[in-house]
Amino acid sequence: MQKKIIILILILFFTFCFLKIFVFSYNTVNTNEELSVLNQETNTHPLVESARNQIGIVTKYDNQYYNGGYPPEGRGACTDVIRALMDQGYDLKNKIDKDMLNFPEEYPYKSDPNINYRRVVNLKIFFDRYFEKIDLEQDWQPGDIVTYDQIPGGLWHIAILSDKKNKDGIPLLIHNYGRGVIEDDFLFKWPAAITGHYRLRV
Repeated sequence: MQKKIIILILILFFTFCFLKIFVFSYNTVNTNEELSVLNQETNTHPLVESARNQIGIVTKYDNQYYNGGYPPEGRGACTDVIRALMDQGYDLKNKIDKDMLNFPEEYPYKSDPNINYRRVVNLKIFFDRYFEKIDLEQDWQPGDIVTYDQIPGGLWHIAILSDKKNKDGIPLLIHNYGRGVIEDDFLFKWPAAITGHYRLRV
């Protein structure tokens, strides 16, 4: 009788242990799956997220001169997409204004705070001086900034690399070239050569 009781206790003990391990494992798997989903949802580069937030908001292309330097809400040029840097606490406008005042010989234009940061040429010079310069043909990462040469008879261009890619694995661009801020497949299709590839750790 005593032996049967001991066997029954052991069976109950091992059954309890098995159930506890099973429940723990089940909860752990669920938690890891939830964390995985959260990581995928929040793994967007902050510059990409800030630039993408302009889509549907900035719907007009506008490179006119404005007192204060900023165009009206809903309007902007390719350079205004780079204001995504400012959303991350990097005061691009102020930094360029100061650099052009302190080192006027480095820039082709006379400093004018109303237009300094809205000129691709100024941005490229500033990025060459202070940002990490990356190879022009590889190592494309979300949040990288790309500058392009002047289109014959047209303008220079600048864009931010997206975290989305085309079927060949080439990153899309977030930029504004006439229809407001959009995200499309133009990294190697833009009608001018890439002149700069930059990265800022944010």
